[in-house]
Amino acid sequence: MLFLETSRGFGRGLLAGIAKYSHIHGPWIFYRQLPWEPNEFESLQNWGGNGIIAHTDSPKQVKQILALNVPTILCTNEPVQGNNIHYISSENISISKLLVDYFIRLGYRNLAFYGHHRQESLAMARYTEVREYICKKGLENSFYTWVPKRLPRSWQQRQQMVAEWVKKLPKPIGLIAYNDDHGQHILDACTIAKTKVPEEVAVLGVDNDELECDLSNPPLSSLALNAEKAGYEAASLLDRLMEGENIPPQTILAEPLEIVSRRSTDIMAVADKDIVVALRFIHDHSKEMFQVDDVVNATTLSRRSLANRFMQFVGHSIHDEIKRVRIEHISKMLVRTDMTITQIALHLGFSSSENISRYFYKATGITPLAYRRKNGYFKLPEFQSEAQLIGLPQKTSVGVR
Repeated sequence: MLFLETSRGFGRGLLAGIAKYSHIHGPWIFYRQLPWEPNEFESLQNWGGNGIIAHTDSPKQVKQILALNVPTILCTNEPVQGNNIHYISSENISISKLLVDYFIRLGYRNLAFYGHHRQESLAMARYTEVREYICKKGLENSFYTWVPKRLPRSWQQRQQMVAEWVKKLPKPIGLIAYNDDHGQHILDACTIAKTKVPEEVAVLGVDNDELECDLSNPPLSSLALNAEKAGYEAASLLDRLMEGENIPPQTILAEPLEIVSRRSTDIMAVADKDIVVALRFIHDHSKEMFQVDDVVNATTLSRRSLANRFMQFVGHSIHDEIKRVRIEHISKMLVRTDMTITQIALHLGFSSSENISRYFYKATGITPLAYRRKNGYFKLPEFQSEAQLIGLPQKTSVGVR
């Protein structure tokens, strides 16, 4: 049974990974129970299935699911009583660092978090990690969050409350929404508040639900998670459990891949125009080989003046920013394309695959091939098998109804 929603990108990503595992190792026959339908799990005691992957934070639903007494993997952020329970979750520590660092690189020192973290466990977990990392960065005094005393039933009233909160925020500010739905809420609230996005409030979501992000006004920047890989690994684990393996409790993490920048964050909150020009030059030429002097020549400053201002506003050297952007571009190509390492090297101006591999390993501590195996999106036609791609054991058949 698949008890997973399809209205959000994360759920669809999990389903895509599960479907691909079934394509290779099945076929499996799926019974789908959608979260918004009546959930009478008691009526399924004799359904005859062999395993469940379920996404729910309802203690009642979890109890009903576990009572079916078949191998189960839960996607939940609420602690569940009992032993030998397997989970799918998101890697909130790395997610929070990427979200905060993204805004810091753009020059923001005022940051905010929007999510119903008193009502939703995942929002609470993400908020906690964001706050802890912001404190480590010394920005706790310029961090704002929406904590309403109560939530009105009327959606219009709720949006008006959010709009009033947005009006009171210092500007410019980088705002982290706990997921893309909440990012859309904030964009709507900014419209009500007559607040400019991204000039006054830059908005960043999580999940990179492309449909949701592209339909937003303006299009919403978002952090992509590798939900498809998590779904594939969950299916592999469930396969082993259904075969009778005794496996200690495991947590499968949906890891962050990259931030997909769109119009909602397409601005730099840096007062120094020369720093903005330098940053734009570095980002616009990330596919090319260039040096610090090329960046200096794009501005009106001397090398020393630009270096000093760069450290003041960005927090690290020009050379470090060039390297960071280059590594980010290599990472995206490893994840988003099926180009060989050699092809990527030549495309980005490196002389060979060995050259780019040394460069990437020195910066990240992992080889390009290992990074692709860990984070790459699955593309069945380009590989002999999905299992070989990510290093999972290969199996030929599964007994599942």
